[in-house]
Amino acid sequence: MCLSCGFATDRDYHIKQQNGRIGDEDHELQEWSADEDAEEIEPLDQMPDQRQRYQRNNGWNVEEMFNTNSQMGVQSTYEEDLRQYTTAPVEGNEEDRRRADQIAREIENSQQSKFNARLENDDDERDLDKQTTEEDFELQSKRGGGAGGQR
Repeated sequence: MCLSCGFATDRDYHIKQQNGRIGDEDHELQEWSADEDAEEIEPLDQMPDQRQRYQRNNGWNVEEMFNTNSQMGVQSTYEEDLRQYTTAPVEGNEEDRRRADQIAREIENSQQSKFNARLENDDDERDLDKQTTEEDFELQSKRGGGAGGQR
């Protein structure tokens, strides 16, 4: 714990507080005041939206950005219809769809696939947050196990 070195973790402050030594003089809060040379800061409710702010600060417009990129040898893959960001339309006919579904069923029903699924889904911690219902408790009691079955 090094509160006097100017660096301390939350744990250090917590220990200090627990030991009853709250409030060092060197940790008093000080009110912030702007320097005389500081720029005037706009109140949040009077600030323009981001686009206006960037335009006011000579921000890039899209065409200018793409033109500059082209001059520097950078070619954009951007498409205005945004097709590279959406799901591709399904290609093929109904027969292709049925064949794909059949192949998927064959894969999912294979022993290797089932084994891999069990391996992937076998998580020792998966039931730690499972809520025990009254019905679960009654079933355990009837079997003679657990807290409900001991008398």
